[in-house]
Amino acid sequence: QNIGKVPYVTVDAVYYGVGTPWPEPAVGSSESIQRTDLGQFGNEPANWLSAAPTPSMRNNKGNMYFTEIMMVGDAVVLTIELSEGKDCILQYSDEIDSGEWISLKIIQGADTPSEFKVTYDSNQGINNRFYRLLQKPGE
Repeated sequence: QNIGKVPYVTVDAVYYGVGTPWPEPAVGSSESIQRTDLGQFGNEPANWLSAAPTPSMRNNKGNMYFTEIMMVGDAVVLTIELSEGKDCILQYSDEIDSGEWISLKIIQGADTPSEFKVTYDSNQGINNRFYRLLQKPGE
């Protein structure tokens, strides 16, 4: 039985090597390889570049992602980080397998990387709700 066990699911895995097809300048230098788009597969060498290390700083450009999702009373508070100049569409679905996603809000990005908080009253008797971010078409 699995009582008391926490299931883990691998969302993305990266198996990288030294040399081609991975960014060459990072090999034997002071540079590091950095992922260019968190929304793309991590195991794709074209999704990485060689650059100066950025310890304790985010080094991704062109990304949008949730940094926190929490309940406050009957409301859901979603904290979203957007890279500069990016707009996104916040959507939700009550069933992840249904394929039906409903647009909740369009979030306009700023000139600099920004954090946004969206509060959504979920007092509709729904136990599970799934959220996703989509890049606005044409961005």
